Amino acid sequence: MRFDLRRETAPLHENVDAAFGALDLEKRSDYRCFIQAHRLAARAAEGQLNGAENLPAIQLSPLLEADAAALDLPEDDWQPSTLEGEQHPLGIAYVLLGSRLGNRLLQRGEYWAKHDTHGSRSDHYLSDRTHEPSWRALVEQLGRLDSDEKERAAIMSSAAATFAAFEEALRHSRDTLPE
Repeated sequence: MRFDLRRETAPLHENVDAAFGALDLEKRSDYRCFIQAHRLAARAAEGQLNGAENLPAIQLSPLLEADAAALDLPEDDWQPSTLEGEQHPLGIAYVLLGSRLGNRLLQRGEYWAKHDTHGSRSDHYLSDRTHEPSWRALVEQLGRLDSDEKERAAIMSSAAATFAAFEEALRHSRDTLPE
């Protein structure tokens, strides 16, 4: 299932990478936009996971809230429309935990908060490594999954909705955050 997810969501993943890749994370304004968009999308996605059983731990929101506070980002109760309705937790988990791998690549480069010269630490999200065991557990779980076509479609659809939520959150953040 993991490889099916990877193959079938690859174009969506590329779209999200391109959208966020247009940000210059060395600029404070773009870094704030990055954190705000991830904050809003992750909060909505994690909200869909409440009560999900047999799922590895996913707690990105506390990291993003810490960064948002350090960056003085405004409160925003906006929700991405793509995550309205019931979603399959494995599709959401695949995107959220997979994003941690992308963040490892970002951390190797330069970004505004990297060297902590700006007075307060705001890279909790990018520097976090605590979710790596959760990713490995999810990969194992997906490898053992014996899903029927209906469940498979629900997982794919939920992964697609989660990728779209990140793009939608980025557009919202660009439109609402001051430069």
